[in-house]
Amino acid sequence: MRHASPTHRTAPTHRPATARSHRRLGGATVLAAGLLLPTLAAGPAQAQPDSTPPAPSDHASEQGIDGPGEATMGWSLQDGTGPAAGAPGQHLGPLGTGTAIDPAVEAAHGPYGIDTSSHTTVQDWQWFSAVGAEFAWVKATEGDYYTSPVFSAQYTGATEQQMVRGAYHFANPAESSGAHQAEFFVANGGGWSADGRTLPGALDMEYNPYGPVCYGLDHAQMDAWMRDFVGRYQQLTGVKPVIYTNADWWNTCVGRADYSDVHLWLARYDATPGTAPWSWSDHGASHTVWQTRPVTDKGYDVNRFHGDRAALQELAAGR
Repeated sequence: MRHASPTHRTAPTHRPATARSHRRLGGATVLAAGLLLPTLAAGPAQAQPDSTPPAPSDHASEQGIDGPGEATMGWSLQDGTGPAAGAPGQHLGPLGTGTAIDPAVEAAHGPYGIDTSSHTTVQDWQWFSAVGAEFAWVKATEGDYYTSPVFSAQYTGATEQQMVRGAYHFANPAESSGAHQAEFFVANGGGWSADGRTLPGALDMEYNPYGPVCYGLDHAQMDAWMRDFVGRYQQLTGVKPVIYTNADWWNTCVGRADYSDVHLWLARYDATPGTAPWSWSDHGASHTVWQTRPVTDKGYDVNRFHGDRAALQELAAGR
């Protein structure tokens, strides 16, 4: 996502395993703010940052990605080109205007929510709640080298407003294994708990802001990487992650591997969600969440849940 002059952007953090800002207690991670973040009762230690990716590409820099860790959901879909210029569904349609939330419009389509990151300039979570946002995903990690410095504050804000909330991980398959990145994600806020309020963690699979579009992997290698992540995440938390992607990147970089048993969070900035990537549409499956548009000047995205509130609660329950 491209963002205009965020007030809370900070340099990416590269934390050694010993530099902990929180401590373990039972099945939760306790932060200074007193928030309980889902994690494991006896999970892996906080993953040691192993690598630093190359500098962002020229295109990524144009979209506001200034360094490692700055990538956010839909970053390459903002200017209507993306690495795959002219690809179907990659343009800003009627909903991709960057305007603020209109509760009357959004509520007419069922539950809606937001996703946030260190680029998000809106810090008033009471406002998000007041305009009707019912769920949120917050960026927690990227690759195995970045943890968001504002994750706990944003997660706390969503929690205090009684939102159903979760965390997301921006994948970088060029840097380390899927299992390793799943462990890093879970150890840094990306876990899940069966409290009815915690969404499964989301795996953000999209254009590479640091190099080749498909991270240098072919279809089989990308499929293997993602199954490594999904399997390890499920082993650690008891649920599969939600997969965030767009149809062009997925069909180009993954192909037709079957992921119809994994919830799809589809990005398409247009009047309709369009056709799901092959890995779902080939099997008669559709999206669970649709990212409809960015609010570019505030650094967050608007998302519609494909179902009613009861179905949203089912997702939070791990089903």
